[in-house]
Amino acid sequence: MRLLHPVKNTRRAGLTLVELVVVLFILVLLATVAVTSTDGLIDQSRHDATRASMTAWEEALIGPKGERLPDGSPWIRGFVADVGRLPVVLGDGSTDQELWTKPDALPAFAIASPAGDAEVRLPAGWRGPYLQLGVGKTRFRDGWDGAFEFRKADGAVAIAGDAAAILRSLGAGGTPGGVGYDADLSVTIHSSIAPMEGPRHLGQLTFRTVLPSPVPAGSSVVLRLYGPVNGALQTIAQWDAAAAAGAEIVLPAGGSYPATIGPRAVRAYLVTGGIPGSEDPIGAAPRSAIVPVTVVEGGLPEVRVEIP
Repeated sequence: MRLLHPVKNTRRAGLTLVELVVVLFILVLLATVAVTSTDGLIDQSRHDATRASMTAWEEALIGPKGERLPDGSPWIRGFVADVGRLPVVLGDGSTDQELWTKPDALPAFAIASPAGDAEVRLPAGWRGPYLQLGVGKTRFRDGWDGAFEFRKADGAVAIAGDAAAILRSLGAGGTPGGVGYDADLSVTIHSSIAPMEGPRHLGQLTFRTVLPSPVPAGSSVVLRLYGPVNGALQTIAQWDAAAAAGAEIVLPAGGSYPATIGPRAVRAYLVTGGIPGSEDPIGAAPRSAIVPVTVVEGGLPEVRVEIP
């Protein structure tokens, strides 16, 4: 007779303490790697959001780069083109900034004529908001929800009434300096301490006025540059020189003029007698020529104005 022996169950009922510790260690390690990886992705997304906000601020001031009108000419738009200056900081430096809130002192956008010259018509005035803050937001913040700093051209923090020439984020750390995602980020429109970074809102202009022949004795040529001044269309600058038949006169004498970027106009007048003030009417029917000028960053080649 065969004896039956009970079959032993070789399966274990659970993990040993050592195995459990090893499993827990692996789980903690995986969780740490996952959290570290996720933190990096979050910081990168916040860094990218900050850069996008800075680009939006830059374009709000001086317009997107490389845009052109259907005729191929540069399309310069933004706050500087419309108002004729950099925006100033209002309030505590992070609220009620001119890019998204219209100050009472700035006229609304319109196609207008300067005082004393109804034949010249140019766009001027506030037509914002130039920058969208998002629904319910009143402050311009970076990707880490820190308030952007507005700085002057010399690098100092801008206070109420100062022109905002530099935008700065303090990064993930929220304090100056740092490395990696804690490092400061900035975009510059005008820097007086870094010549390669400014002034990007200006363009140098030189005008060559060609006079007719003959000209009355005692005549002068008056050259006016028109554009917005605090949003109102005015004479930005005026130059004059003695006129001679067939002469070509370069103005301003001895240099160029730094005009703000955007659509502007220049008019050369041939006048007799006294030189009018910059806002005085020239006369009922002066001999003159009007030339539209789109001022671009850096400036233009010599602008030629021929008086018939």
